[in-house]
Amino acid sequence: MGYRDTMPARTANALTAALGLTPADPAAAAADRELSDVTDDSRAVTPGSLFIARSTGDERWRSYVTDAIWRGAAAVVAPGPIGVPAGVTLLHGHGKTPIDQRLAGAVAARFFGEPAKRLHLLGVTGTNGKTTVATLTQSLLHAAGVRCGLIGTVAVDTGGPAGPRPAELTTPGAVELQRVFAEMVEHGCAACAMEVSSHALHQGRAEGLSFRAAVFTNLTRDHLDYHGTMDAYAAAKARLFRRVGPAGRAVLPREDAAAARMLTEVGTGASLAWTTADPDVAWGSDYLINAHDLTAAGSRVTISGGGEREPFDADVPLIGEHNLRNLIQAIAAADAVAPLPPEDLARAIAGLPPVPGRLEPVTLDDDRPRPAVLVDYAHTPDALENVLRALRPLVPDGHRLIVVFGCGGDRDRTKR
Repeated sequence: MGYRDTMPARTANALTAALGLTPADPAAAAADRELSDVTDDSRAVTPGSLFIARSTGDERWRSYVTDAIWRGAAAVVAPGPIGVPAGVTLLHGHGKTPIDQRLAGAVAARFFGEPAKRLHLLGVTGTNGKTTVATLTQSLLHAAGVRCGLIGTVAVDTGGPAGPRPAELTTPGAVELQRVFAEMVEHGCAACAMEVSSHALHQGRAEGLSFRAAVFTNLTRDHLDYHGTMDAYAAAKARLFRRVGPAGRAVLPREDAAAARMLTEVGTGASLAWTTADPDVAWGSDYLINAHDLTAAGSRVTISGGGEREPFDADVPLIGEHNLRNLIQAIAAADAVAPLPPEDLARAIAGLPPVPGRLEPVTLDDDRPRPAVLVDYAHTPDALENVLRALRPLVPDGHRLIVVFGCGGDRDRTKR
């Protein structure tokens, strides 16, 4: 029996039971009709779907419901009363149950058979480094024999034969998130490494999820157009650590003062893993990566930490000290699921593939001499400084370090 065969009945009544939603007409037979899909985007409705019209703070949701019904929705969850044609089930909370991302995610989780409960979720939040930490975590788990999906800024990888697909958002909406989890389970994944943005946390897209590990990378200036203040930005990030399960792990960096804010949200029963790439703050750290040699090809390091694992040396094919901080956090996250012995972990580290758009080298087929060209996603002051600090010592005498960067001003103009 496959995963799809174990799903519960997908009817409006079954999906919304115990969620504070009731059919406007309890006697309607349509409430027990099997539904074909669930979505909170009226443009994505297909015949037989359940459409969730989230509260908009105004009356726009009414036009979304009309659009969904025109496209063939068989059932609608709405913030309030609205007329629907015969044969369409209307459910609402009578003003007591907010129709938001949290509720939409709960309905979708039921529809897809609670796929997140079949995965070890490894969440990464922070201003910079999320993509690298999540991607490295996935690679390390693959080396440990654990099939791991990936959700992030660059790509979504559900483990299927088609390979990764481009991402639309760093963290998908609550309904789409459950759909992606269901794909991962169907493709045999046992874990998922995912970036969890401050927007997603503030909007409740991750509510209801339980994380095996939650990683905080750092906090620097970004997204103030949305959050308003750095305190509010930090508070949004900290919400991830409320979602660490009783047997889960919080991975925090010694180098960043905002880690203390994350710590206040870690629940009882969860363990802590403090990481660092700075020997000066190694005291009290659970994981330390100590660089001996930094070159344009990578780094030679000693790694300490991970329970009974002895310190070991490794060759890291990543450029810059900031990537060593990313790597040690990925190791701490992967250890929460499948820790590797030193020799196997060193081999996995040496074979790490480049992270797309993170100091990614541009290569050409011919051997003509030309400048080394690296592409990086750095788009905040801190990230750009880290990249330039990493590259400056690698520039040969008599050569120049040239940076070409864009700075979009349509969102957080203060970054300019």
